[in-house]
Amino acid sequence: MRKPVMLYLLTLLLAACDVPVTPEPTVVGTTEYIRIELTAQSSEQIIAIHVKEGDAVSTNQLILEQDPDLYQAQLEQLQAARDKASHRLAELVRGPRDETIALARAKLQGVLNTLVIQEREYQRISELVTSRLASPSEQDRTRELLELARANRDMARAELDALLAGTTTEELAQARAALAETEAAIKTQEILTARLAIRAPTSGIIDALPFREGERPPAAATVAVMLADGLPYARVYIPEPLRSRITPGTDARIRVDGMERIFTGRVRYVSSEAAFTPYFALTQHDRGRLSYVAEIDFIEDSASGIPGGVPVEVSFPDIPQG
Repeated sequence: MRKPVMLYLLTLLLAACDVPVTPEPTVVGTTEYIRIELTAQSSEQIIAIHVKEGDAVSTNQLILEQDPDLYQAQLEQLQAARDKASHRLAELVRGPRDETIALARAKLQGVLNTLVIQEREYQRISELVTSRLASPSEQDRTRELLELARANRDMARAELDALLAGTTTEELAQARAALAETEAAIKTQEILTARLAIRAPTSGIIDALPFREGERPPAAATVAVMLADGLPYARVYIPEPLRSRITPGTDARIRVDGMERIFTGRVRYVSSEAAFTPYFALTQHDRGRLSYVAEIDFIEDSASGIPGGVPVEVSFPDIPQG
């Protein structure tokens, strides 16, 4: 009686051993940190580098400096233009000086006296022409001088009226706009000058310094590379058969090469475009060659300090292998 029972239990045990275990889908990649590239705004010479590769830096810490002489000279030129525009506006607000008005009055009186003389001369010549003691051409010449004197009178009177009326609202508006324009240009130049001092936008580690002191980097060239502080993430490639089942928010297990502990992670991003795509038509065999870049965050504080670039193996416990 005991023997059949033992055989039955052994049969069940063997059957249990034959049950296939569905493995978790696994992908591979490397650990990464947020990479920040600091660029040069101009091709000015690097005059000082204050850090070394591998140094830890804090937010706003000075990393390197470029020669500011040219930008400083341009700034001083704009400041002089600002002062000129400011003085011009003050002059227009104050209005014309008393001395200027007095000068305009004297000028008008002078042309009025000249006009009286020209009128008398024209009258005299006209009488002589009537008496046939002067030629008509002489009368024409005095008439032209008379018209010129009248024009000078009108111009002098208009100048005096303009001074007495004071500055127009349009002139004041133009002066204020000119001053605002120069002040905006100064602010822009100050920002550009300040950017010659390259500072850390956040705390992290200096990963690379491509240029040395004394060199002239091209404008927009990367002059420093930082790895931002914080937890790392795993950058992996998802094969096409798993792409539809792995989405942002999917839980993951991360095995870091050289470490026994398994870390908990969560998918943050999966690319919608394949990283490797054959140029020919995608057959069923070809589709299996597609891979999609994914980024998986470590969500445990104990992951802090894991070096970047270390190989990892990532599995997804909630997704059975298809």
